[in-house]
Amino acid sequence: MERSDLISIIFLLAILLVLVTLWVWHRSKDSAVDLTDLLMENGKLSRLAFTWLGSFMVMSFGFIYAVLLGNLSDIYAALYAATWAVPIVTKMFAIKHPAVEQPTKEIKP
Repeated sequence: MERSDLISIIFLLAILLVLVTLWVWHRSKDSAVDLTDLLMENGKLSRLAFTWLGSFMVMSFGFIYAVLLGNLSDIYAALYAATWAVPIVTKMFAIKHPAVEQPTKEIKP
């Protein structure tokens, strides 16, 4: 067994451990952790969150694959970091507008 195979197996086991731990934490009745929050915003499925999660998974696979093959470039590493840092920082410092309340109609008896 080569060194890269051992590293791949250890990495896979670590990912599985994290996923199982998150799942158990999510299923626990005593825990406030809800994994659906990763895809939800204000109680509804968020297109942005769904897209971010999907692209994060795809880009992470590409990043890990490039590392394992030994051909990770500085440009790809910078793009990977920027892809996740820029939207998060932008959302943190974006101007928040107060929610606009919809007028309600009074029902007359």
